[in-house]
Amino acid sequence: MDYPDTLTIPEEPKRYPVTLESRFTDLQQTFLGRILYKAVLSVAAKQAKEAEKLPDGPEKENKRKGAQFLKRILESNSPRSMAMSAGKSMPYNFAQGFVELTNGHLFKGARCFLKKIKVPALPKDQK
Repeated sequence: MDYPDTLTIPEEPKRYPVTLESRFTDLQQTFLGRILYKAVLSVAAKQAKEAEKLPDGPEKENKRKGAQFLKRILESNSPRSMAMSAGKSMPYNFAQGFVELTNGHLFKGARCFLKKIKVPALPKDQK
């Protein structure tokens, strides 16, 4: 069997820079992005694992559905919307850090995580 001399290697799919408006699933374009993506989704995975430990019944089903819902919400949100809705559990500088690390900017990303952000106290927290 003869093989043609014109074989070509297909191009790698184009990568687009991840921005604060990109979906969390877009973080998976790079090695560091996949690590960050898995870290964020580990919250939903933990809830699903806890649900499986429960005895069969409505409580187990509700916990399972809640974990699946959380997974879908986390995947479809952008880093910016996560920062705006998650409060202290994911501050804005963490969202910036995720984006920088995903795009391969290690030092910029580390700087974002270390940056101190001054947030005014909410009325309920004021004494």
